[in-house]
Amino acid sequence: MDKKLTILLNEETTENYLRFSVKNTESEINEDCMPSGPRLLIEISPLFGDIISIAAGEEWKHLGQASVELA
Repeated sequence: MDKKLTILLNEETTENYLRFSVKNTESEINEDCMPSGPRLLIEISPLFGDIISIAAGEEWKHLGQASVELA
């Protein structure tokens, strides 16, 4: 199967991702913890659009729109 799934974030969503990831990583380093890295949730919905969220502890924080393409 020669298929490829591509997930693109627009500029605003990318900025939200970077801002949250840097803040979270700095907090973990300041607490003398190994940075865990982000957990992302991508919801693919033809009706409502594709969205991406990032884990914030046990909660999910909405980052913005994603563009998902299967080619």
